Amino acid sequence: MTVKDVLQLPSLKRAEVLAGDSAINKVVASVSVLEYSQITTTQAEIYKKLSKIYDF
Repeated sequence: MTVKDVLQLPSLKRAEVLAGDSAINKVVASVSVLEYSQITTTQAEIYKKLSKIYDF
């Protein structure tokens, strides 16, 4: 499965490739999922900054 294939998944519909167009056809070797029941202050600050940049 390539990065392009993964980006077709509903959960990643708003995702974008930051590594450049050449990365779109690379094979995905592994996936890590992190889930938090409570967001930390640092995570909240990062999300706030990223949401201003990427409008999410």
